[in-house]
Amino acid sequence: MKYFYSAIILFSVSLLTGCSSANYTADYQVSLVYAERHEQVEQQNNYRKISSISGDLKYKFCYEDSLVRIFWFVDSKQILFQLENETDYTIKIPWDDAVYVDEYGFNHRVIHSTIDYNDKERPQPPSVIIRGGLFEDSIFPSDYIKWIQPNNETSSSYWEAGSLFLDYGSSKVNNPGSYASFESAVKSNVGTLCQVMLPLHIGNLICEYVFTFKIDSVKAIQK
Repeated sequence: MKYFYSAIILFSVSLLTGCSSANYTADYQVSLVYAERHEQVEQQNNYRKISSISGDLKYKFCYEDSLVRIFWFVDSKQILFQLENETDYTIKIPWDDAVYVDEYGFNHRVIHSTIDYNDKERPQPPSVIIRGGLFEDSIFPSDYIKWIQPNNETSSSYWEAGSLFLDYGSSKVNNPGSYASFESAVKSNVGTLCQVMLPLHIGNLICEYVFTFKIDSVKAIQK
């Protein structure tokens, strides 16, 4: 598998409706199918496992190896994860090196939940997870966050984090057309992939984790 794969990641999608003549949404079901770990020095313990989670109300998949355990959930507004530091060292996440790869294979800079949208293009300090510690956060492509200036004088300008995925109301579908054409478009995403590259500095070791997700099914919904 190539280091980055042309792909898409899609989960349950909340719809932004800007037109009264059409009101469509799509429900995506996604699985974590593959994970890679690249480091400067190969570790002796190569144990790695991906599992689904049935009883957790927040996270749906888990990746674990000899260094970390990471739980994942993704929807149209966020990529949410929880990291457990299984080592005796401090882990740092250098956010400016993290990458989201969209369905066309393009790389995107990401920001995480503590970054104000006004600072989305500025350098981000690393997050620190002490040995044995837990860390929860969410990431989102910074260029998917737009400054909206309404045409009417009565509404104020605001930041808007658009949908990650092909859906009515997202930047990828300016005019969804009929419900039938919308349904055909979103269902064409079944089987496609996307990746998240999450770099971790573990003591003196630099690891690059690449997580690959796959769309298993999608259902178009006409409200």
